[in-house]
Amino acid sequence: MAKQIQGLANFIWVYPGRPNPYGITVETRKAYNPLTGELLSVREAQTRAHGGLRYEQRVPKEQRKLYRERDPRTQAIIRDYRRAVKRTTGRDMSYDEIVRSREFRQLLSDLRRPANSPRGKKARALVDLGRRESWWDWNVGDTPEDLMQGVA
Repeated sequence: MAKQIQGLANFIWVYPGRPNPYGITVETRKAYNPLTGELLSVREAQTRAHGGLRYEQRVPKEQRKLYRERDPRTQAIIRDYRRAVKRTTGRDMSYDEIVRSREFRQLLSDLRRPANSPRGKKARALVDLGRRESWWDWNVGDTPEDLMQGVA
């Protein structure tokens, strides 16, 4: 049996790749009303379920942190970024200043790149964070064993 959406009468969730009793195919999760045939996006369904209040209106700003910001690896990157900025500019940035800065968002984007070349954007981002030396001529992730001694 399809799961009814709390707060939305007659609506059920329809998932991509999953069979449903109505034969609806979708590419992303949708809310579906079998009585009217209406399809809603997840965001629109959640807004309607909360009396028309958008997420930004019903959740306080300080509770709207992105999940990635709370990830331990991201916290370590934020810590290293704060240290690097303080070391290079002498400026002590707050957590909010860091996560909202264009430079930090670009650095996170560079760290997510698939390319691991020794002079690429990912390598430069690691150098900026103090996690890699600029003179290293091996790919990111291919640190020689002799340098790995005492790291683990």
